[in-house]
Amino acid sequence: MNDTKRFKMRNKFLQIITGFLAGLISGLFGTGGGLFLVPAYSFIFRQSEKEIKSNAIFCTLPMALISSIIYASHSSVNLEIVIKCVLGEVFGSLIGSKLLNSLKPVYIKIVYITFLTYASLKILLF
Repeated sequence: MNDTKRFKMRNKFLQIITGFLAGLISGLFGTGGGLFLVPAYSFIFRQSEKEIKSNAIFCTLPMALISSIIYASHSSVNLEIVIKCVLGEVFGSLIGSKLLNSLKPVYIKIVYITFLTYASLKILLF
């Protein structure tokens, strides 16, 4: 087997493992897997900022659907709250998607790092 073929097989394997871990994290913690996918796409697969965010969002859909079905089947969903949040998410995602295509990658990284730092500290301290 030549090096190119070996690299492609290794890359496919890493992509499947990355998806598995993102799904596991999503199911356990409800993060959508994006907290894992964004760094993985950046460091492992060396994608551009736009590809990283776009692919992470796209991959989150099946994880969210499966987890949602399982959570709902265990009566763990408060539909009143969920419906209101979904309405906000629709508009927020529209604005966020547009911003992703207009902001410089360095600003996107700064905002993302700031958000993750804040969320991490909030979880640790409260």
